[in-house]
Amino acid sequence: EVAVRRALMTSVSQVTQRISEQNAEEFGADGWEITAHIGARPSHAVYQGRQYPNSKYETIVRPLIEDYNCRHSAFPIIMGVSQPAYTEEELANIDPPPFAYEGRTYTAYQAQQQMRKMERVMRKQKDRCIAADAAGDKDTFTAASIKLRRQKDIYEDFCKAAGTYTEYERTFIQGYDRHLAGKTGAVTRKQNAFKNAQVTLTNGGNGGIIKETASGNQYAANLEYIATEDYKAKFNGIFPKQKANTEICRQARSAIRKNSGTANESFALVNRDGEKIGGGHTGSFGGAIDLSVLSGVNDNSVVLVHNHPLSTSFSADDIVTLTRSTKIKTIVAAGHNGTVYKLSIGDGNRLETSEIYHTFNQLRKDIDDIDMVVQTMAKINKWKYEVI
Repeated sequence: EVAVRRALMTSVSQVTQRISEQNAEEFGADGWEITAHIGARPSHAVYQGRQYPNSKYETIVRPLIEDYNCRHSAFPIIMGVSQPAYTEEELANIDPPPFAYEGRTYTAYQAQQQMRKMERVMRKQKDRCIAADAAGDKDTFTAASIKLRRQKDIYEDFCKAAGTYTEYERTFIQGYDRHLAGKTGAVTRKQNAFKNAQVTLTNGGNGGIIKETASGNQYAANLEYIATEDYKAKFNGIFPKQKANTEICRQARSAIRKNSGTANESFALVNRDGEKIGGGHTGSFGGAIDLSVLSGVNDNSVVLVHNHPLSTSFSADDIVTLTRSTKIKTIVAAGHNGTVYKLSIGDGNRLETSEIYHTFNQLRKDIDDIDMVVQTMAKINKWKYEVI
């Protein structure tokens, strides 16, 4: 669908330009003005909104507007007579100011590219929903539906931060109709109801303990084990100060107890002095983490600890979060079954986000075990990875 849309839009633009060329010849125009829009790619932004004589048509105007997937167009003018649609000041300020999201600053163009990436991910996830539904695989369909809901939440949050609107029409794929959308929506609503039914919070004399109200839950935590000294010892050695390691363990226990029996994740940011400097709740199977609190913090001085309901190793999103900020020394995933995963970049390679996702997904095609995927990436990039 995307390739067809891109080809169609480009073709329409080129046909429209041929009409403009005919009009220019009939009217005796001796120049061209290129339209302007917010978020133009940098190589096009320098030319948009400006006027050029006919002598520049084949070298500047035509190559730009015929560039694949370009949204610019050009219209004929009379040089020296036709007033430009934009002043230089308006062109200089056509884009909104950059904004920060999850510790990274985005320009208008970068925000649009990130949105397109998120939309591609959602289309791929809808494909998985279609395939699982057709195969009658309820477990896979449930997981795919929950992940799609999470992706939509992150997409909407990003658009809100960017000050723009969502473009869900770009996530359309053949086969994902209203009926299937209703089924995926029902799954996520059922999941939310299930989570609320699984865990009750009591405020008795024991200070408020989370009680499991159902057994056999895949997200249920081994609460007895995580309360032991053996479990606490798994956090030793992260920081030189034992006080900091104890606080990391305390936050891991808190996240597990809070989310036991659910697919929810919570996180905390702990500094080398054992102080919690940030934290929050990221929803089902993780979500966006706000790292703005790390502004002004020294490099390698913070640990990010969070729970993993299915007790699996790090996701690609986890690794991206770690590599995105030099402030984070180690990321810790505390499985509900008591397994603790630790990952540090150290002097290893700090990969670009796109490279992390590409490598992770390529390895997943051949390796089913996520632990082995992370282990392989750590070995290649000289990261420190521990499973305890």
